[in-house]
Amino acid sequence: MQQSYCKLLGGGGGKPPRFLNGQELFDKDIQETLFYGMRLSSGAIVILRYAVGESSVIYVDVDGSKGYNRVGRDIFMFYLFNRSIALGEATCHASSAPASGLYPGGVGSNCLPWSYVWPLKEDLLRQSCNKEKDGSACAAVIVMDGWEIKKDYPW
Repeated sequence: MQQSYCKLLGGGGGKPPRFLNGQELFDKDIQETLFYGMRLSSGAIVILRYAVGESSVIYVDVDGSKGYNRVGRDIFMFYLFNRSIALGEATCHASSAPASGLYPGGVGSNCLPWSYVWPLKEDLLRQSCNKEKDGSACAAVIVMDGWEIKKDYPW
């Protein structure tokens, strides 16, 4: 996926996508995962990660081949949560799962969206949206702030 992503970034010239803490974004085994991507006229890149039997993730790289290519900085994650899939997974703790839908931010090991697990901005900043963590919940912080990047945002 990283090669395909870099091709979307402009012939492989873009930086490999990473989390805020420096880990590679697509370093996991992705054999049964499908990726669909498109470049918008603004230059932004939107990628849908779809894995059979899992909820999907949408990655939005707001500046395409320009910029940092870091989750929480210029790449933001949105989670397409499927309640029926989560309830059927043995590793999920989804008995009180939210409704199916699109949630800003990533997903925790319990298969639930960050913005559902941590409904307070301070929790999102401490648990995920900071430079020591992965940054996957940063989209949820921006949404909570009325789609603004406020002074307390963790650059």
